[in-house]
Amino acid sequence: MVTPCPACRPTPFHTAAGPSHGSGENLEAGALESDYNRGMQLEIIGMRVLEVLFFTGLVGSAVVVLISFVEDGKELFGKD
Repeated sequence: MVTPCPACRPTPFHTAAGPSHGSGENLEAGALESDYNRGMQLEIIGMRVLEVLFFTGLVGSAVVVLISFVEDGKELFGKD
């Protein structure tokens, strides 16, 4: 049995063949890391899409508030 390297704590990537640090030294762990990275990339893309949607909605709401404020001001002060 291979002992874990002293620089890291045991993870699922420590297998009987030894620890893997993304260098491809352990093919099974490399596949797990690749799937993890792909999933993380998809999550980051999803977060970016949600950020764009959130700020688009925020700007749209601000425009509606400004238009309502101007129209209410006109009605309040009697300028038609």
